[in-house]
Amino acid sequence: MIIKSFYSLVSLLGSSIVFLALVVFSFLAFPTNISLELLLVLLISSALIFVLRIFFKGERRKVKSFERKMLRKGADKSKVRAFLARVEARSFASAHVARLSGLGAVLFFNEFALEALLLVFVVALVVGFARVKLGRHNALDVFTGFVIGVVSGYLAGQALPLFSS
Repeated sequence: MIIKSFYSLVSLLGSSIVFLALVVFSFLAFPTNISLELLLVLLISSALIFVLRIFFKGERRKVKSFERKMLRKGADKSKVRAFLARVEARSFASAHVARLSGLGAVLFFNEFALEALLLVFVVALVVGFARVKLGRHNALDVFTGFVIGVVSGYLAGQALPLFSS
């Protein structure tokens, strides 16, 4: 039970809430475009993962009871809500790892210190491991999330000049 709680806590590092807090902090702390790149990483990686989950129907190994309830509620309310609930319940690919590796890619492409880059990628690896141990993903989900994050970080850097002009 303690180990599962530890994995759940580690998994939170890649959550949307923590990533959004990081984006807000970066807006306040750094007057650079990095915060905009991080916001773009969040949008791009979320969009890519949503599309992948529509086409790849890999179910999570352990579906929690609240997800089952969400699926039932979605089916009761509307077809759109049921569709969104089914897509969200799928495991392919890990959005937690995508967000963290996207952060690492932004740091890399903005030439941050190697230590910061390595720290972020190690955290992404640990979060991926925790997600697998919790039964939320398998290794392919985590690897694909990592690749999506790096691609999202690169695309965010390339797209930023489009928003700046």
